[in-house]
Amino acid sequence: MPSDQGETQVTYLTLPATADYSFAKKWTASAGLNAHVIMAANVKRYTYTYTTTGGMILNAEDKTADGFTNVLLGAVSQIRYQVIKPLSIDLGYSYIFTPIYDQTFTSTASEKPARYMVLSLSARYWLK
Repeated sequence: MPSDQGETQVTYLTLPATADYSFAKKWTASAGLNAHVIMAANVKRYTYTYTTTGGMILNAEDKTADGFTNVLLGAVSQIRYQVIKPLSIDLGYSYIFTPIYDQTFTSTASEKPARYMVLSLSARYWLK
């Protein structure tokens, strides 16, 4: 049986405003706010129609940025460990406060607005 789930692809430009605090010799913590401005969005929702002969017809509805929140606001935090002078390891967390979809939404126990969170682990190398 086919799924009624769709495919969503969204591209945002992220504008961070963070403050760093160095502690110990090789550790740095960062915290701040992010604004995410929508650059492109695409949603494909699939509907299935069954014929009397048992066949199936697939209809795809394609939407662009309509229905998406244009600017998302969120918080970001990060901790960095400097392994050696030009190399560090970063662990970050970002949480978006505003819903992804621009819609009036009444929250129930089973349905909540779509949001996103990002947990990242990265290595950073500074070129001289």
